[in-house]
Amino acid sequence: MTDKEKICVLGDGAWGTALATVFDRNGFDVAVWGCFEDEIREIKQAHENVRFLPGVPLPDRIVFTDNMEEAVEKASLIVLGTPSQYMRGVLEKFKPLFKPEEHAVVNISKGIEVESLKRMSELCAEILGEVHYCALSGPSHAEEVARKIPT
Repeated sequence: MTDKEKICVLGDGAWGTALATVFDRNGFDVAVWGCFEDEIREIKQAHENVRFLPGVPLPDRIVFTDNMEEAVEKASLIVLGTPSQYMRGVLEKFKPLFKPEEHAVVNISKGIEVESLKRMSELCAEILGEVHYCALSGPSHAEEVARKIPT
């Protein structure tokens, strides 16, 4: 148990994994949630996200899990790294764990929900209600961020 602030990344893709390494380098406790147990097991065994961020070694300090409750527990910042087409389902799964007085939400997912044409901010408001929300965007690439290449 540490006294460091914890960040939870919901989404184990390239961008979520890359930002998890940045958070770790900056002294945060980091947990990354992915919905597929076999992919999480593969990441843990390889110490690398071979599928989405090959060639980038991952620090042992980052916790990768398919248990959302474990990932979210004690986190103050929730990073939404799930692709936009799956965001609704992830937010619905996250909703029972969401504590508006404790969690700030940062969206790193690109795009809109195709069926409703809603932005991710609108989905968050619809599903989670009142939320401290912001979006992170820019012209960077996950593999460059993870390798500390200036963007």
